Amino acid sequence: PYLYTATWQCARSGWPIVRPLVWAYPEDARTYSLDDEFLCGDALLVAPVGEAQATSREVYLPAGNWFDFWTKERHAGPKTMRVEAPLERIPLFVRAGTVLPTWPLMQYMGEQTVDRLILHVYPGDGSSWLYEDDGHSPAYASGEFRVTNFECRCIGENSLTITRRVQGAYQPTYTRWEWNIYGLPQAPKHVLADGQPVSKLSWDEARRILRFESGEVQAIELG
Repeated sequence: PYLYTATWQCARSGWPIVRPLVWAYPEDARTYSLDDEFLCGDALLVAPVGEAQATSREVYLPAGNWFDFWTKERHAGPKTMRVEAPLERIPLFVRAGTVLPTWPLMQYMGEQTVDRLILHVYPGDGSSWLYEDDGHSPAYASGEFRVTNFECRCIGENSLTITRRVQGAYQPTYTRWEWNIYGLPQAPKHVLADGQPVSKLSWDEARRILRFESGEVQAIELG
């Protein structure tokens, strides 16, 4: 869903899916000649390993907060840091304030019916987009699409609100929403979905990950 949304942005506005860092950070002179990192869509910073047998590399993070996609550790930019890069994973960072939409693993499109939307939330202040249609027909041209905007706002150290605005008539196949919220200092005292308490949730103390499920909602509040 994240890459499909980036493709929609490209088709609608001409914004490339792969973007140089200077695209988003023109005020940062360090990005002007930085040619071994790139942004993928709005929220992902990718740092490929181009040196044979290398198992780490230096990565420059622009201003703002960034989460390591693999370890979920938060880093404050601007700074240059050395990042582990074993063969099985590429250095990848997510901009704070992002709601990153994914689906269950599929080896090919249409392998299975999508039964849930998996949302990875990286706390901070920011805006994220999700574009959806049936993926195979021109029905989107007749209005069968849906554009969702997620707004993240942090209010205090352990409080977060996520609001959702929707445009379009398309109805996806899934009805379950799986939330994964990273980097909270501690387990929140309450989690509300459209003002109602969420009763079934899990908190991973070691990795500071909050997980719960909901139906389609307009607002999530943690505090």
